[in-house]
Amino acid sequence: MPPAFAGESVSPNQTASAFRLARYPSPPAPSEEATALRRLTVAALAELPALAERLHVPEHTARGLSLDLRGHAALSGTAAPEEEQGRTQKAAYALESALLDVKRAALADLRAQGDFDDGVLRHVEHVLDIEAHHLATKTALLSGSPTGRV
Repeated sequence: MPPAFAGESVSPNQTASAFRLARYPSPPAPSEEATALRRLTVAALAELPALAERLHVPEHTARGLSLDLRGHAALSGTAAPEEEQGRTQKAAYALESALLDVKRAALADLRAQGDFDDGVLRHVEHVLDIEAHHLATKTALLSGSPTGRV
């Protein structure tokens, strides 16, 4: 049975069982995932300038998003051998995780200072939880394990 909370662990057997019960196909191989995600990123980059103009997005915002997407494309690009790409992605994800820890520590400081309403702090904490879940999902895709553990 899938976990009720993000922090709970799930065995690969539980995940495979959940896929069978729900009649979902088995998750694709990690290299297929990387190829699909890379193609999606290339498509998004191709459409970004026109969409930014149509939606009146400021140039600096569109440029930042473009750089972010290009970074993702570089992490999953074909220039480096797959093993090197994996190491690069793991390093990037480790950095993202460390930055999330810094954000959580800063949030604890804000809470201690009492400058912000508890509702605001809870919302910010929720945003950090979403970022952590997103990072865990990316890590799971990289490792080829449904739980992100190898």
